[in-house]
Amino acid sequence: MPNGRATRVRPARVARAVRRRLSRKPVAHFLHLPKTGGTAIRAALVGQELSGSYRLHLAYHGLTFDEVPRGEKVFFAVRDPASRFVSGFYSRQRKGQPRYLVEWTEAEAAVFERFSTPNDLAEALSDPRRETADAARAAMSAVRHFHLQSHWVRPAAAVERSDDILAALSQSRLDADFAALCAVLQVSASLPHDDVAAHRNPAAVDRRLSDRATANLRDWYAEDYELLDVLARRTRGAR
Repeated sequence: MPNGRATRVRPARVARAVRRRLSRKPVAHFLHLPKTGGTAIRAALVGQELSGSYRLHLAYHGLTFDEVPRGEKVFFAVRDPASRFVSGFYSRQRKGQPRYLVEWTEAEAAVFERFSTPNDLAEALSDPRRETADAARAAMSAVRHFHLQSHWVRPAAAVERSDDILAALSQSRLDADFAALCAVLQVSASLPHDDVAAHRNPAAVDRRLSDRATANLRDWYAEDYELLDVLARRTRGAR
């Protein structure tokens, strides 16, 4: 207490000091690619936006890598395209329930009235009847969960801006990859594991894909498979 008087800390001064300290942290943007485990990742990191070594921007589905300024970091999860397609089909077939309730668009209603399983839709992509094949291709464009992961992260951008990718998690090993991400971010967080919080499909749904369906999906998602190859090479190069 200088001169025997208590020093008063002004709230505005404290707030400015906090803002200055936070402004020195680099930003890390989360790109939420649908049906890759992103709901669980985002739920785990909510509340940690300012606690670690980065200021976290936990974006919803809209943000793409191309929209993030060069030099700022991103992290995201990817998934095998066929597995993601099956998951996305059932998620939208039940309108996102039980975690969400997002009613079908008119175009989605037409999709799920015509195709009862992901295998039906995937096989129809090469149907010799033009009307059926056209309906299948329209369905792939109508449902956002079917859109290419490369819409959010282009393979060329993943190469050109490799240093801006803080982490590319794989849905198939999400727990281990998320733990590694938390170490980089210097935060303490855990993924939710119940099906509702993690926004997972019920275990009993029919995930079977015929050889024809699998081949059609490999053709449709060729750019996504290219993205996975780019990210795999990047991971191997970092070892």
